[in-house]
Amino acid sequence: MVNRDRYKEIVQNHIESHPSLRCQDLIKFCYQGCFGPRHLFKDKKMAYRFFLEEYNEVAPKDGAIIEKVSEDYIRINFAPYKNAGLSPEWLFEMFCYTTVDEQPEKMEIEEAFLIVEEVLGAMEGFISVQEWKEATRKYLEGEILPVHHSNEYKEAEDTHYRIVSDKYEKLMPIFLMMIEKQGVEKRGLTFEYQEDYMGELVAVPVERKKNDILVLAIEGRAASGKSTLAAELSRITKYPVIKMDHFFLPKSLKKPKRLQEPGGNIHYERFLEEVISNIKEDVPFSYAIFDCSTGGANGTEVVPATPWRIVEGAYSLHPKFGDYADLKIFVDVNPDEQMQRIRKRNTPELVKMFREAWIPMEEVYFHKNRHEKNVDYIYEGYKRPY
Repeated sequence: MVNRDRYKEIVQNHIESHPSLRCQDLIKFCYQGCFGPRHLFKDKKMAYRFFLEEYNEVAPKDGAIIEKVSEDYIRINFAPYKNAGLSPEWLFEMFCYTTVDEQPEKMEIEEAFLIVEEVLGAMEGFISVQEWKEATRKYLEGEILPVHHSNEYKEAEDTHYRIVSDKYEKLMPIFLMMIEKQGVEKRGLTFEYQEDYMGELVAVPVERKKNDILVLAIEGRAASGKSTLAAELSRITKYPVIKMDHFFLPKSLKKPKRLQEPGGNIHYERFLEEVISNIKEDVPFSYAIFDCSTGGANGTEVVPATPWRIVEGAYSLHPKFGDYADLKIFVDVNPDEQMQRIRKRNTPELVKMFREAWIPMEEVYFHKNRHEKNVDYIYEGYKRPY
């Protein structure tokens, strides 16, 4: 169900930010807020080529990177996005996944039209309610299809943008911090030609020197959304994820003294040897995967050489690992939401283990190391109600 007050606020902000809007543009805005991009394409490579041609024509400038179009979708504007030094490949992937991922359709377009009508009724000197009602009546007489921007809007506004899922709004601060850590200048980049991930020859900025691998560590509470965050970042950036779940403590080391250590229930010796010693090297490496069902190693994970490597999981910022991470994120969740998620995912026996053993051990570790105070960013692993 749509939050009417929240959507009214979004509509009003959009109108105030874009005074050249006409009825046609507001219909387009409502359509985008209800249905998202709805761009279906069979040839991703061709779509990427068209996207990049449009993107390269846009001059970078200051402005809002993100504008909300509904509770489910946001608009990412090319010019300020480009000005921030962000990767066009990341934006293209966000757009692609929005078109194929199942999206919640909370709002009917007729309801969106009525909410816009309420907003217009409270505003003076803009589109009249009568004009709006007549425009939407004509639109609803035909098939519900996307429309183009009006000529007036195109002449006055920058219409280069993409509509993507609102979940990417929460990733944008992380993307910006990653770019800042890479030291990418916003203008005047040095470029070289390389084959990109779609097999196209493109000009890419020379962002790093050899051996300049950066590490993003994602620490946080159980069921807070660490794995989901890491998976989304990896899906968009194509950077590999190293999972702390692959470094559970083997039974032979589960002694009372070890388990009393804050963070002692992770195999930090093996993580130091197999990961920390290799993670900054600009070459692929591999590590053994711990299998809980057998209590030992079961296969290996190969970590390719990429500009960033992501380490995800509780204890990823263990003090024994030193200050290896260039960007540190703590994923938080409130206790009620945490237990609700744990009950949904696990058997009653495991829920009891979480409540009586694993969560208390994590909290001792967090309290001792004060990660919430010593990270670059705290990510809320849940959606707050408006």
